[in-house]
Amino acid sequence: FARQISAQQAVLIHADTGEILFGHNEHTRAPMASTTKIMTALLVLERADLSATVTVSERAASVEGSQLGLTAGEELSVRDLLYVLMMKSGNDAAYVVAAGVGAEISDDKSITPHEAVEVFIDEMNKFARENNMKGSHFTCPDGFHDDEHYTTMRDMFTVARLSVQSDVIMKYTKTVEEKFYYVSGENITWTNTNALINPNS
Repeated sequence: FARQISAQQAVLIHADTGEILFGHNEHTRAPMASTTKIMTALLVLERADLSATVTVSERAASVEGSQLGLTAGEELSVRDLLYVLMMKSGNDAAYVVAAGVGAEISDDKSITPHEAVEVFIDEMNKFARENNMKGSHFTCPDGFHDDEHYTTMRDMFTVARLSVQSDVIMKYTKTVEEKFYYVSGENITWTNTNALINPNS
């Protein structure tokens, strides 16, 4: 059966018991790309005040990869950033929310956005250990490639199981379109990048 699978890793797990029903390199380390953002969302929900306001930094506005087009100086709530993180998978949104939550966790008023993101990443790795994700290591909140940023299929099941237990994540990932009003006054309508849930696709 495994020879019929083109993927390098695969796993089929009983959702209730956690029993592995079928595995194909399920414990092999692999890059996780933007599925990292699910872990970012889980940590935000566990550690952050969703009503808190976060300011977009120069670094966050210029990160590589997929972007929402956030501009340095714009202010958004953590809730709105989490919403568009799940809807649009913006790397800039991941860095902005990581910086905001990292600063909140550190409770250090003088912390820089870069230092706050590092705090957040440390918490991602702590969260992974707390949830027995032994094959995972995080170096960023968005999933942009780094050789030291990796997971396994078995660990991603843990992330998926936790995410489907979250009413907030399930609501946000099911939203096709939403209009957002930034704290700093801007407004924009975002459409979910998942064409499978868009009735007009």
